[in-house]
Amino acid sequence: MKIHFDLEKRKLSAFGVTFDVTSDVRNELNGRRPLGDPKQVVRAIVNGQYGPPYMPRSFPQGLWNITGIEISDEKDFWPVKILTDARQLVHVWSLDKNGGYLQRSDKVVWDTAYYLHFSKWSVTTLGCGRVGKDSPSQIFTLAGLLYDELKHGVKLEVV
Repeated sequence: MKIHFDLEKRKLSAFGVTFDVTSDVRNELNGRRPLGDPKQVVRAIVNGQYGPPYMPRSFPQGLWNITGIEISDEKDFWPVKILTDARQLVHVWSLDKNGGYLQRSDKVVWDTAYYLHFSKWSVTTLGCGRVGKDSPSQIFTLAGLLYDELKHGVKLEVV
C-alpha cells in the first residue's frame, strides 16, 4: 500500500480519503527563525539522539516507510504520531558566544524523526507533516486507517 503526500498542495491521500497536511517550517530561508537567539536553536535528530544545531527543512521528498503509530502525550505530538523512516542531509550551524545561530557550515548530518502528527500548539513544525487544521480528528482517522495496514507495509510517497 502507498499513500501520497503533496507538499505544495498540502494534501495527503490515503485509502480514498484526503487529509490536510502541512510541513511549514521557520528557518533562515524564509526569515522566520531569527539568528542570534539561543531559544530559536534546534538540533538535528541523529540516530535517535539530539545532534548538532541545524535549520529546519520541510519533510523530505522521496519514498519512505511508515514504521509505526504511537500514542503520545508530548505536547508537540499529542495525541498520536505516525512514525516514518524519512531522513535528509542538513547543514550543521555554528553558534555565537550566546548560543544563538551564527552561520551555516559545510558539515552535514542525516536528520531523522520525521513524523505525521497534529499539534494544537503550533501551525509550524520542525519538518514533520502536521495533519489537520483545528482538531486532532484527521490524525485519528489517518492512524486508524493505517493501523491494520502496517503489518503489510505502507509506503509514504512525498512529492
